[in-house]
Amino acid sequence: MVVGLTMWALQRAWAWISGGQEMRVSSALMMSWGILLEDPPNVLPANVTSQVLVGWWWVFCMLITATYRSSLIAHLSVPDKSPTIDTLDQLLEEDGWTWGMEPTYGVGWQWFKESSVPTVQKVNQRIEVLDAEEHLALVLQGRHAFLTWKYYIRTIIASSYTNARGYTPTYTGRSEYINYGGYGWGFRKGAPFRERIDAVKQRLLQGGLINYWMNELILTSSREARKNNSMEDTAAQVSERVVLGLGQLQGAFYLLILGYVAAAFTLLAETITNKFFRNAGQFPNTSLLPPLRR
Repeated sequence: MVVGLTMWALQRAWAWISGGQEMRVSSALMMSWGILLEDPPNVLPANVTSQVLVGWWWVFCMLITATYRSSLIAHLSVPDKSPTIDTLDQLLEEDGWTWGMEPTYGVGWQWFKESSVPTVQKVNQRIEVLDAEEHLALVLQGRHAFLTWKYYIRTIIASSYTNARGYTPTYTGRSEYINYGGYGWGFRKGAPFRERIDAVKQRLLQGGLINYWMNELILTSSREARKNNSMEDTAAQVSERVVLGLGQLQGAFYLLILGYVAAAFTLLAETITNKFFRNAGQFPNTSLLPPLRR
């Protein structure tokens, strides 16, 4: 609207100075809206100033429409992702969600049962006990969370639920809950090397080598697992291939013979009909040209 009014004012000023024909307000507004809707007018303003304004307005509208189309296509092509759940508090706030653990009944169960945190206690009241495969099947269906160990689930997802390009349909929460129960190294009392081993382990943890080694281990094992799975799938596909023989192609041959028989009967009927009409002198004139006159 602003561009249309500006164009009308410029055209009116030019008409007042030069004595030419001025533009109506409705024509200026329709011209600006037509350019915006990619339906430009056939006649441009008479003065150069209005023509420059129309040209820049056309460039601006072209950029705006291209940006709008690309954004709309991207929005319609890629569906919006639901907000991720990273904490137990967020899990409790969502409606219709379920969660569970495996029937291991180890220190993980002990942590949920003996925790004094209200959030952990509420989660413990609604835990479903299923196998890992059943939990992951529910996760793929949606609105289900699998509570388990960090490196354990990373290994399963990397080996069985990740393709060759690294894409996985699952999401792993960012929050990690520390469970003080676990594995340890046993030494006899008073062992002189215990302090040195503790110091080396502390340095490895602080330097990030433990996480680096675990990531490399999971990556290598997942690659090997995916490679083995792909080889097994290829072998299964090859074994499922069946060479077609004459027994499997009987139907095609029957249809071919039936078509030949139908064509032969049609040709025979056409020949008999043609001879009958010719002998009777009633064969219709099928020529598209008029008869010749002498």
